Amino acid sequence: MGQISEMQTFVRVVEAGSISKAAEQLDMANSGVSRRLSELESRLGVRLLNRTTSRSSLTEAGQSYYESAVKLLADISELNTATSDISASLLHDILVSPVPAARLRVAASLLFICIIITVTADPTESSPEVFCTWK
Repeated sequence: MGQISEMQTFVRVVEAGSISKAAEQLDMANSGVSRRLSELESRLGVRLLNRTTSRSSLTEAGQSYYESAVKLLADISELNTATSDISASLLHDILVSPVPAARLRVAASLLFICIIITVTADPTESSPEVFCTWK
């Protein structure tokens, strides 16, 4: 299992207060959640949770790891959102055709596209039959 998945499981257990409640929220078996926690603790070489049949409590190392994990998972979420936003803003359609039918999709910032169109001659000046637009 991946480190981020193990970290997410750990955070869910801490926030749910028990492995069984976390397993229910994650739609997993208790044994699957417990296995992820054991793998995480084994990889880190430290016990993060004191487990009983009804409750889990953080160790000192677990408290520190939890605080850092929450921040890291929030940063990952923010990074994913920002990257999606950037990706969406980089896609622009440029149409250059005697008939507005051919489409060229360019991944570039709108500023870059404007500069290229400004620096290069407007295709409609030399060839009035060419249609050029961008979105």
